[in-house]
Amino acid sequence: MQITARDAGDADRDPIESMYSTFADEQAALRPLWHEAEGLPDPVDESIAGLISDGSVTVGVIGDSVVGFLVTDEHVLVDGDERVGVIRYIYTDSDARGVGVADEMFKHGVGRLKNRGIKAFDATVSPGHREAKNFYEAHGFSARRITMHSDDPLTD
Repeated sequence: MQITARDAGDADRDPIESMYSTFADEQAALRPLWHEAEGLPDPVDESIAGLISDGSVTVGVIGDSVVGFLVTDEHVLVDGDERVGVIRYIYTDSDARGVGVADEMFKHGVGRLKNRGIKAFDATVSPGHREAKNFYEAHGFSARRITMHSDDPLTD
């Protein structure tokens, strides 16, 4: 079984859209307001097409099948000179987890950002998503912020 990662192309849109739908549902179950605060804007297919066109999407492939995706972004820090690479989303089909697909996508996506001069990286993990937390910690990440949420903090 050969596992590879590469930049996503237009031919990858359908599998990415399908996986994104499952990923978004998983995230929404873990975190209130995920769709509104961190999901892709509608129409999702056009958002995915834009990310692919920007070179922001990596796909994980086993054989000839796309089984995962990773989306990166860049944020400019307050001083305006330094940029932080952000791993916005990483997802692997449940049947393809635990065999190294995410590792390959991670190496490819982070490598692409490093080639652009990025030296610092962030990733978001939903509360209760132990697998993702462990994955990022294994790659040298540690928490630097926790976001709290309440629908109505004044109720007793």
